[in-house]
Amino acid sequence: MEQSRATARVARSALLPNLNADPSFSRQGYSPNKVPTFGNLTVNTFSAPLDLSYEVDLWGRVRRGFESARDEAQASVAALNTVLLTLQADVAENYFTLRALDAEIATVAGNVNLRREQVRLVRFREQNGLGNALEIAQAETELANADAESASLAKHRDELENAIAILVGSNPSGFRLAALTEAGWKVQPPEIPAGLPADLLERRPDVSEAERQLAAANAKIGIAKAAFFPVLTLTGSGGFLSADADTLFNWNSRTWSIGPSLSLPIFAGVGTAPISTARRPLMRNRSRTIVNGCSSPSVKSRAACPASATYRNGPVPRIAPWPIHVGRPSLRTTVTGRAPPAISKSSMRIAKR
Repeated sequence: MEQSRATARVARSALLPNLNADPSFSRQGYSPNKVPTFGNLTVNTFSAPLDLSYEVDLWGRVRRGFESARDEAQASVAALNTVLLTLQADVAENYFTLRALDAEIATVAGNVNLRREQVRLVRFREQNGLGNALEIAQAETELANADAESASLAKHRDELENAIAILVGSNPSGFRLAALTEAGWKVQPPEIPAGLPADLLERRPDVSEAERQLAAANAKIGIAKAAFFPVLTLTGSGGFLSADADTLFNWNSRTWSIGPSLSLPIFAGVGTAPISTARRPLMRNRSRTIVNGCSSPSVKSRAACPASATYRNGPVPRIAPWPIHVGRPSLRTTVTGRAPPAISKSSMRIAKR
């Protein structure tokens, strides 16, 4: 994530002029046999210039480069949030399972006590001539089964406790969760109401990651298209030039130059075809992510998902194309083809970091 943000900052710096200080010294000897000749001459040259260059972004090439790097940085943030969300979900799932085991262990422990009492009663009956050895063997077998079940549950609880310790970054040997009885465990998971809007899927980090990756590929197409147009660069240089170091910074030693340059591509290879081809699997991945989000068992209301997103069997639903130079698509654009919203302030804050 930090690497992606640093890449975005580097891409953003291309929007600003470049200013370089290039001091230099050279000593050159001329050949007397050269035509025309200056004789056997040795010349010293001291130079201390400042060079300024700025690319005028007429066709959006630099802006698209920054947008691509910014979207990739946001995709990295979403990937990190996906990992964190998965980690939190694993901790919650293991914790609730462990607490359910506590209740089951308490029930099995009560069952073990009942089986022990049963064995005592059966032996008492046998001692008084009311029972036989078969009844004692059956009662002892049931007690052994209950003890084995209790040991298996205790082992499973230890495994869950060790898993939670690893997930939270603690040493399993020193991590303990005290067992809770039914009276001390009254937490009920919150109920998910029906009829939730599909916009809630935008909060899923995996959906956001797929969306940002596709936005980055979309911006790269803009870069490739801008490569077909001329590049206008403004350059300027100013400083001091002298043959003697003592007079280098005299006012009469000043020198300067300024002028534009235009670079027009003659042959640009295959153009945007490779980038367009690379964008297609990202488009399918984004669509599948949304389909999986709507078809997840945790989504209780299918009315909240658009019809195109709830299609599970057959080809992936067709998604709306994105414009090359404007805006950013949202989840609504993906599944309905409506106009994309403006860039959010939160996304700009991430890009400026």
